[in-house]
Amino acid sequence: MLSSLGWVEHTTEVEQELSAVLSLMKDVETGQRGFLITNRPKFLEPHDNGKANVWKHFEKAKTLTQDNGQQQKTFDTLEALIKEKLQIVGNTIQDKIDGKQVTTETLEHGKIMMDSIRAVTTVMISREDALMKTRTERYIEFSKNAPLYLFISSVLAIFILIYFFIRIRDDHKQKMMLETQLKQKDEELQKKIAAIDRMAKDIADGKYDSNIRPDDLK
Repeated sequence: MLSSLGWVEHTTEVEQELSAVLSLMKDVETGQRGFLITNRPKFLEPHDNGKANVWKHFEKAKTLTQDNGQQQKTFDTLEALIKEKLQIVGNTIQDKIDGKQVTTETLEHGKIMMDSIRAVTTVMISREDALMKTRTERYIEFSKNAPLYLFISSVLAIFILIYFFIRIRDDHKQKMMLETQLKQKDEELQKKIAAIDRMAKDIADGKYDSNIRPDDLK
């Protein structure tokens, strides 16, 4: 989870990219207007710069908000508006170069597209502000409860450690008990083997009355 500062930086970056898109489209329109009035190519410099760079900032903003479905859908709308605006501007510039009359209807249509671009980017920026505010409030609330969460986690960790300590201790005791029992069994077995060996030796020596004493089997 990003920190409060992280969300502020993220929101600021998105807003900067969206503002750059709007600014560059204004440059496109400014260059168009200057050229239509003067018919001098040097006035197209803002237009050319804006057209060359607007998609770079558009894609950056879109990538930054790829986890936001609502913003992504609005980017589709914004993309369509930008394309139409650029098409209108391009047509008017070409008409001016060809000596054709640029109609008022075309310019009004271009203005509508520009106003729409401005409105859409404003809405998108407002969404980022609202989202950042919500995320920051959640982070602050989490920070307030952090000491309680830490205390509960610490208590749980202590109980877990105690539980595993008891388990390990009991397992060790059980292991030692089994080892002791095995050692006793081994001693008893060795004692029985020794008794049988003794009896076998007695019989071999002709002592047929030899037998295993009860104590040898204990």
